[in-house]
Amino acid sequence: MSCYEEPTTDDPTEPTTTESETTTATGEEPVSMTTEPTTTGSRLTYNVKVALTHRAHESYGNAALLDNTTVALTELFYDGAGPKTNWIVGTKSPIGVDSNTFIIDELSSTGEPLYSSTDLSSAVPSLPAYTGQSATLTLPIVNGRQMTFDDISWIALYCREVHMLFMDVLLPEAFQQN
Repeated sequence: MSCYEEPTTDDPTEPTTTESETTTATGEEPVSMTTEPTTTGSRLTYNVKVALTHRAHESYGNAALLDNTTVALTELFYDGAGPKTNWIVGTKSPIGVDSNTFIIDELSSTGEPLYSSTDLSSAVPSLPAYTGQSATLTLPIVNGRQMTFDDISWIALYCREVHMLFMDVLLPEAFQQN
């Protein structure tokens, strides 16, 4: 997995901020992403852009943890071929669907998962193709508790019907402090 930081100004004490057309998977408001790495007492480093690991089809993009519950996904490419494809997070390896897997591309107004990761019915929308778009996703509230990136092992674009992994990033490995 390749890990890189955005270029900064000549003054290392001044963070570089880029305005991007980053939106939620459902097209909500733009966000500003500070590209200088930061930490908050967690074992993770925030605001560092890493490449998602390509696994199938022409699927690739980048991820940056904005805080302990929010990830910015940028420069996303995916052909839309998976019949039940969603952004999912989980707590166990290998990447796949089990009782500790949650769909995060759409959450309820209170932050809980709207759909079960095992529901293959037409009630659960599948994501369309990406051609360079960005998305900002938030971890869900599960059993009354807000999940954080310290709770999960991975974020993945995954087809739940044919069990195909398109792209992913492993936590904490990709975002660990040096």
